[in-house]
Amino acid sequence: MIRFIDEHRDRFGVELICRVLRPAVTGFLTARGYRAAVGRAPSARQLRDDLLAPEVARLHAENYGVYGRRKMHALMRRQGWDIGRDQTERLMRLAGVRGVKKSKRAFTTKSDTRTALPRDLVNRRFTADAPRRLWVC
Repeated sequence: MIRFIDEHRDRFGVELICRVLRPAVTGFLTARGYRAAVGRAPSARQLRDDLLAPEVARLHAENYGVYGRRKMHALMRRQGWDIGRDQTERLMRLAGVRGVKKSKRAFTTKSDTRTALPRDLVNRRFTADAPRRLWVC
């Protein structure tokens, strides 16, 4: 929200933007809250995120862009970073990377459409009048 206000403050002013957006967005949306947030130093979490997000993106690219949250978390731990699973997921979202989902579709053999199929000798009638009268394989 701060970035949006920074981009449009010269055109509309901080007070007007905050007054218009206040009913739609919950949070600090007052001119006073905006000024307090702008002057505030970055938090420890923000500083750590700024450090780790490029690392997550680099490791994801090194591993062919297929690692998801679980494997990325294990890789980060092996690299020596003290990081949690949810934090890894949040950092991956922040870095704009995603894991590849496994396919649920079963891949079967593709049949050759040029070959002739066997003829239907029983005309789709699979019940026999008596034993040993109809053989189906």
